[in-house]
Amino acid sequence: MLPSGPIGTKEARARPLGFRFANWVVGMAFRIFARWEVEGRENVPPEGPLLVIANHTHYLDPPLVNTCLSRRVMFLAKRELITETTGWRHWCLLHYGLIPMRRGGLDREALKRASEFLAAGGALGLFPEGTRSRSGVLQRAQGGASMVALPNQVPIVPMGISGLAGVKIKPGTLFKRPRVRVRIGEPFHLPYGTTPTRGTLVEASDYMMERIAALLPEEQRGYYGSHKALEQAAPERREGD
Repeated sequence: MLPSGPIGTKEARARPLGFRFANWVVGMAFRIFARWEVEGRENVPPEGPLLVIANHTHYLDPPLVNTCLSRRVMFLAKRELITETTGWRHWCLLHYGLIPMRRGGLDREALKRASEFLAAGGALGLFPEGTRSRSGVLQRAQGGASMVALPNQVPIVPMGISGLAGVKIKPGTLFKRPRVRVRIGEPFHLPYGTTPTRGTLVEASDYMMERIAALLPEEQRGYYGSHKALEQAAPERREGD
């Protein structure tokens, strides 16, 4: 968790021992219990403020994102993850850290903390869908990610995660070794102003989701599979297909 006071560069970039140990454990688990592959690690800036956006299909997505990157990614997430989780999930949350956000309204304090974290050079993780898609198919984005991305105007790295949807973490299923694929896209900036409006919130959310959709198999793209700007989001993929 972040300290309650001002966020400095040291806090934003810290990789404490607890985080590194948790990341090692999660990485080993994915190597043993899944057929895991990552593409595009070279697209992640090694330092400086960064937004990492991804599709959300499983509660293991945040530690998976961190395990795939060379930076610590702090997620903006619902408060209930701290207050209502127990056991090993709670242990992971404490070591990975998050910025708690109140759901069901505009949480100005959480947005302020997220902006402070980015200004100090941190890497902040967001799931633009706002909630998990249990089917693995992309849902229409909510406006929360845009509320962070538009005022801060920092580089954004998209990630597409496939293969985790529906995976059960139970003794009888641990050795089925699902194929989990993570594709990391090139950084981009939003082509909008820094003042969010109702129109730009929607457009910016779709713009971010299009970049995530371009990194996923066609059957996972859902709403964004036929979205008009998807082809513009992935010209390299279109030419290579």
